[in-house]
Amino acid sequence: SSGRSSAPSSASSSVPGESIVARLGGDEFALLLPALGDKSDAVETAWRVVEACNQPFIINGNSWQCSASVGLSFFPDDARSAELLQKNADLAMYCAKRTARGTVVRFEELPSAKAEPALPGKQATGPNVLTSALSLPLSIA
Repeated sequence: SSGRSSAPSSASSSVPGESIVARLGGDEFALLLPALGDKSDAVETAWRVVEACNQPFIINGNSWQCSASVGLSFFPDDARSAELLQKNADLAMYCAKRTARGTVVRFEELPSAKAEPALPGKQATGPNVLTSALSLPLSIA
């Protein structure tokens, strides 16, 4: 075995089994967490993802490390459509990236946060969405 691991696979192993992990593009991923008991479960999952991403991983014998900045948005409290839910999670994530990398920010914590009416289009089907951004590489050991 080459001992090869990656940040996305480490992060995805940190989320509940019924969750969906998807790459949105570049260094951005979305985690859909449909079966959580409450918001504290989502926050706990987000911190597990951050911690998993902070673990070094090996590619071709080189040790790499990255960080995750996580934004949380909750259905139906923060948005009533899938599009707005993702947008609000993105806003929280960008706030997390500006504030301190390797942290978790909930949309409801933002000064401008307020529940907006649903946008036309697809309705969100799960209670929670977590969006995270990974920045690679931050350091080479």
